[in-house]
Amino acid sequence: MQVVCEATQCTDIQVRVKAFECLATIAELYYGKLAQYMEAIFQLTSGAIANDDPLVGQKAIEFWSTVYDTEAELVEALADGAELDVPYLRIAEQAAFQIIPILLNTLTKQEEDLSDDSWNISMAAAACIESLAKAIQDTIVDLVIPFIQENIGSNNWRLKEASIMAFSCIMDGPSGEKLTPIVASALGIIMECFRDQSPQVRDTATWTVARICQFHTAALSAEIIPTLMDGLVAALDDEHSQVAAQGCNAIFRLAEACSDNSEDDVNLLSQYMSGLLQKLLFVTNRDDWDTNNLRSSAYEAINMLVESSAKDMEPTVRLLYEEALNRLEITFHSHTDHQEKMQLQSMCCSLIGQCVQKLPTEDILPYADRTMTLTLQVFTTKGAIAHEDAFMMVGYLAEKLEENFGRYIQHFMPALMTGLRNVEEYQVCTCAIGAVGDICRGLGRAIAPYCDDIVRALLELLQSPSLTRIVKPQVIGVFADIAMALESEFQRYAALVFEMLQQAGGVSITTNDEEIIEYINSLRESILEAYTGIIQGLRGENQQEIIMPYLEKILEFVGRCGHDCLDPDLRSYGVVKAIIALLGDLGVFVGSYAKPLLTQPFVNQLLNEYAQDEDVSKLVSYTREVISKIQRGKV
Repeated sequence: MQVVCEATQCTDIQVRVKAFECLATIAELYYGKLAQYMEAIFQLTSGAIANDDPLVGQKAIEFWSTVYDTEAELVEALADGAELDVPYLRIAEQAAFQIIPILLNTLTKQEEDLSDDSWNISMAAAACIESLAKAIQDTIVDLVIPFIQENIGSNNWRLKEASIMAFSCIMDGPSGEKLTPIVASALGIIMECFRDQSPQVRDTATWTVARICQFHTAALSAEIIPTLMDGLVAALDDEHSQVAAQGCNAIFRLAEACSDNSEDDVNLLSQYMSGLLQKLLFVTNRDDWDTNNLRSSAYEAINMLVESSAKDMEPTVRLLYEEALNRLEITFHSHTDHQEKMQLQSMCCSLIGQCVQKLPTEDILPYADRTMTLTLQVFTTKGAIAHEDAFMMVGYLAEKLEENFGRYIQHFMPALMTGLRNVEEYQVCTCAIGAVGDICRGLGRAIAPYCDDIVRALLELLQSPSLTRIVKPQVIGVFADIAMALESEFQRYAALVFEMLQQAGGVSITTNDEEIIEYINSLRESILEAYTGIIQGLRGENQQEIIMPYLEKILEFVGRCGHDCLDPDLRSYGVVKAIIALLGDLGVFVGSYAKPLLTQPFVNQLLNEYAQDEDVSKLVSYTREVISKIQRGKV
């Protein structure tokens, strides 16, 4: 530490930069040993932030950001009742009174040109304040508000922008009880800044409103919404694309905040949605669409408006569906470059998929033929970006149309098989796998004539040395959908699938590497879900004899997963939930044959521990009832 600290004072700027980078790394790796050095480090970092070259100052700020990120995680862990493996030093609390004025002053060192988005010392200070807000939560509010009050009305754009940025930085961390009243009183002043002469001020004001919509929607009163909407529409018209993109982001966050009311007859968005959609569609075709991710930001906002819209907006969504189809069709005849065409097709497919999910089946049927015709054209063009969204869109359509999708499956199979074999572009492959599950749920047994090819392709994926391992759990999981669709007809694949599941389940956790543990747990979760799907598919026609030759290995696998879940370091919530679901279905399906597993101590321990869990409690009750019946000889 002495050598590193001395190096921060070297005459060579590159040495100083590297020295502060070392301090940040030390903070990340050896946080628990920092206490005795903090006084000296504070003097070194504060001097560098205030007086040294901005590049050195950035690295000094990075040290504090690292400390605050660590302490924010510790605060979250304590709130969850977890035991800490390092001491909580409360560095953020102790240093806040001294470091916050330095960081706030650094916010005023912005770049002159709004279009210069290179990382600078002002951005670093903003990120550091965000981390600090999460670490000390309510405490930060009273330390930052005086700076905001002093400078929000300044004629100096740097001071004004810095004050708004400081406000945005404390949106995530402090409680609603502390911050919501302050936000409610400040929102009008922030929105006035939408019309400020400085593009930097307009940009940050719009960004701040997006943060308010994301974290403090309770502050958005009915009285202020019309003014807010007018301000956001004005932001979309801003001559600077970065401000317009921030306007798109703010609309996205506002729509996202309404998602809980998307099943209502009417919600907050209803009155404004048509106008917002019209304006956003115009933004996607602005001359500067290709700067600051403006076009993609506009389409993301449109998608979220559709997702969060109430039932009264279905006619508007239907018109938007037609518009998206028209735009997709135009891409096949346009003379734009290939990359732009692929991106446009991707955005159109994503929007079509969102509309399909939102609309009732009777509204989709008149457009189904055209939708599939255009989508099949997308697959004839090389472009992984568009193919991902096209596969997802077809999946949504299949689930919504159900048996009516049968008329398209033969025409879609070549594209589906190509996607399943696309191991090089694994994201496309993953989306194709997802489409298989959606089609199985939509068609049911009608998928049977195409399953030989699908199952063969899936098994080849699992054996492929070229496929990244993160896709394999998705491959395994989709067998649940196939089994539930085929029911007793799944018998012809049983031997191959059970052998594959047993091979995949043979991996034991023999390491402390968190990444490997997470992967094995995702693999186990998919295997457990596959077993559950197979059992549910076979149960309707009492096909127990199909599973009996493999039952012993299944019980052994579930027992191994269950015992590992007793160790908090190895436990995965998804695995626990999948175990509890499978235990009940196994008991019902094979009765007393499952008793050796159901009477193991881990079963009762997991059931007791998760009995009050909101997402699992019904499964716990179901499984307990099944176990009770087996013990009484009733199953």
